[in-house]
Amino acid sequence: MSNALIGNVIRFVMIYLFQVLILFNVEMYEYVNLLFYPIFILLLPIRTPHSLLIFIAFVVGVSIGMYNNAVGEHAAASVLIAFLRPTVLSILEPRGGYDANQSPTKHYLGFSWFAQYAGILIFIHFVALFSLEVMGFGSIVIFKIILSYIISMMIIFLYTLIFNPKS
Repeated sequence: MSNALIGNVIRFVMIYLFQVLILFNVEMYEYVNLLFYPIFILLLPIRTPHSLLIFIAFVVGVSIGMYNNAVGEHAAASVLIAFLRPTVLSILEPRGGYDANQSPTKHYLGFSWFAQYAGILIFIHFVALFSLEVMGFGSIVIFKIILSYIISMMIIFLYTLIFNPKS
């Protein structure tokens, strides 16, 4: 097994445990859902084949959704960001392009670039997830999206500052 594969498996296990054992048990009003797990999909190497990326996102979404009885919602939102990830990467591509062997992290591409990249895809994830959750899009859903997005992005930025993932 390659080091990148082992590293990503360990990252998934740690993110999964953090999400289900800690974040799902934090009680913050009914309008705030702390979701950290999409960062796993965002940090996969740039060279990851699109079909494999979508499959991994599906597995991640199903495994998270099984924990809180929202399998379809989490799977759909995760697959959506995996599907859109190459487009977002191409829109945000730096002048020199990407090194296909690296992951799209703050370490390689800078905090500003990473904030845009993560911000776009995490926002899309929240819109999809909460819209599917209530089967609509009203003012309460918008309020829930905004609050959950802000707090979850703070957790994601804190993670990138503490661990500074390189791959």
